Amino acid sequence: MAFPLATHLVPPRRATARPAFTISELIVTIGVMLVLVSLLFPVLAGARQFAVQSSCANKLRQIHVGAMSVESQERKTLARDNHIQAVGWMSKTYPHLGKNLEAYQCPETDTKVALDSAGTWTLGGTTGTPGGAGPPNFVDAYVHIDAGGGVTWDVPLVEGPWMIKKNATGNSYELWLEDQGFKGGGDKDFKDVAIRVTDNGDGTTTITAIPLTKGKPGYASSVYANTGGSPVLLFKDPYNGDGTPKPGTTATVAGTPPGMGDSSQYGKFNPGAAVAADYGFNDQSNKVNSLAEKVLAMDYTWSVIQTGSDNWNDAKWRDTHDPNRLAFARHRGSANVLYGDGSVRGERASPQYLNPFFGTNRADLWQVP
Repeated sequence: MAFPLATHLVPPRRATARPAFTISELIVTIGVMLVLVSLLFPVLAGARQFAVQSSCANKLRQIHVGAMSVESQERKTLARDNHIQAVGWMSKTYPHLGKNLEAYQCPETDTKVALDSAGTWTLGGTTGTPGGAGPPNFVDAYVHIDAGGGVTWDVPLVEGPWMIKKNATGNSYELWLEDQGFKGGGDKDFKDVAIRVTDNGDGTTTITAIPLTKGKPGYASSVYANTGGSPVLLFKDPYNGDGTPKPGTTATVAGTPPGMGDSSQYGKFNPGAAVAADYGFNDQSNKVNSLAEKVLAMDYTWSVIQTGSDNWNDAKWRDTHDPNRLAFARHRGSANVLYGDGSVRGERASPQYLNPFFGTNRADLWQVP
């Protein structure tokens, strides 16, 4: 007799949902990630700083190649009478560096940014014809600043980032210039050059230097107006040592002042008008070039290192916050130094080691007996 097979019904299993992360697990995970980031950040920052310092070193090597090219191809040294000319080494090496202005600018500084923001003037006037015909016009007038060290800067007589308007009357106003705009502003006192602009009502404008309230003038300055692309000197070096104007520091030109706040004449950085170097060249370069243990150039605040006068106590060398540190130690507390044989080393940021007036540095590093 056949019996039916007993079937046992097994209830279906319930699918169990996977539990989500708990708050504790999330906190632990985030903590681990933060620890990893904190470990990696100094490494990444250090890698960036190393890359910047290497880029700076490569620029110094390019400058050395340019200097050697000048001497070999043009059969002349960068120095004259055993003393390099402030603007000479840059202008002479420029063609040999592919006319690349950034070769003179350390990536760790903001020199190029400052120059761009200062807005070296691109001529906006239309008076005259090519070759110089036509009278000087106010729209083409500018203050020419000679900051030394190969740095020049042209600032139009119009209100702008580094030229402010003051003491306006019915037909005249004053323009006060901050002459360190190319360096990002300097002391930003706007008392370095002062010009009164007077609309004569007959289609002409008179430009006059007026006394400086702080007394001592800033950088050497002149006032020009371009006509047909040729600069016409209106007056030069307008101030005495006490800030009073010299006789004859006034000129009348054609045209009338533009509306205040018109900054249309400001252009981008003009390579032909201003070049600032982040590197200093040894004024004894013609003697130390090719010598392995002599400094040819280095991170420095001016384009020429005067080995006979640059003093350890000078602010160019000593950091105002830390007198035992170089003022221009840009790279993790060190300074890139280009030696005469073309090698570049990051030297410790100690004025005692590099300053030509400290100990035997001048004889050991900078000059040849």
